[in-house]
Amino acid sequence: MYDADWTDTAKLDYTNPALRQDMIEIFDFWLSMLGEDEDGIVQGVDGFRIDMAHLINDRTFWDEALQELRDRHPGRELLFMAECYGRDNNLDLLGRGFNAAYDDDFYKVCRNLYGVDASGQTALIESTRAEDQEEFALSHQAYQARGIAGAFERILEEYEEKVGSRPDSPRLVRYTDNHAEGRGVHRFGDGGVLAVNQLIFLAGHTIPFLLTGQEFGAVNRPSIHTRLGTCGKSRRVRQGDIVKEFPGIEFEGNLFARGRLRRRGWYEFYKDLITLRLKNTELTQGSFRLLESGEQCPENKRTVVAFERKHGDRLMRCAVNLGPESRKLAHASLFQYKPLYGAIFEGALPPFTSVVVRCD
Repeated sequence: MYDADWTDTAKLDYTNPALRQDMIEIFDFWLSMLGEDEDGIVQGVDGFRIDMAHLINDRTFWDEALQELRDRHPGRELLFMAECYGRDNNLDLLGRGFNAAYDDDFYKVCRNLYGVDASGQTALIESTRAEDQEEFALSHQAYQARGIAGAFERILEEYEEKVGSRPDSPRLVRYTDNHAEGRGVHRFGDGGVLAVNQLIFLAGHTIPFLLTGQEFGAVNRPSIHTRLGTCGKSRRVRQGDIVKEFPGIEFEGNLFARGRLRRRGWYEFYKDLITLRLKNTELTQGSFRLLESGEQCPENKRTVVAFERKHGDRLMRCAVNLGPESRKLAHASLFQYKPLYGAIFEGALPPFTSVVVRCD
């Protein structure tokens, strides 16, 4: 962060050869800290999340460092994850050897299109600033033409085209909660968080990201800059015909979902999604292809994303309803196979739910 005006970070000059080598040795220390195992292979941590990886003053350091570290540890599966913002920055760093990067395009859809109504329930409320954001322009165009489903589909398709569909292709880190953002349930309501996380856990080339406390429905983010205050990560609230914005909350401690049963519900929700991924290799290694579900609504109001995941001879189909209304699917027969998660009722997918079936 050489050029960033951040008083809590060192200004390291990555054009300096000596500094570059010292940094490589620091990385290697942690990769090697456990010494050799019984097979003589040096062990340690399995990788790193690199903070704001696109902001160092000479990105060629990553070309050199990541290759050298992999050369020092042949046969090990190392993860180098870039905290990075912007599609072009992501693609640049993935090309330099990172095998994962943040997908804030996914988060921008949530931030710009979800809000809550007066009772706190998730509603589709477009930000008044959505069309003025250059980095959101393509997603906004897709939203206007094909609804919130189209906005997410554009991102999923684009990365499939850019990074390929091999099992070892780079991964995108996707989330509804992030330490630098407001809490998902505060900004987008329970329904938005439920729906988008189902899409995250089911989508291709994705690393699902959970922030501590998310598993119990936390509504305040951990303190970063102040012990108690607002963090500027606003949520939109529709009150009748008026939309107002309220800031997010930042303070020490945790404010979880009210009531043991609600907290337990969030915990079981994430536990079930994690279990589903662990038991089905299609979700961790399989290819991804969008499907036409025949959603019965105007094209610009679509909320259902449907797709198939395939790995070898194993095939599953998935559909996620990202909106607050039940959706009839003309092609519901696509999902009349062995159920693995969720369900379609009388040809309709309920709001903020998903269905996953095995077809082989």
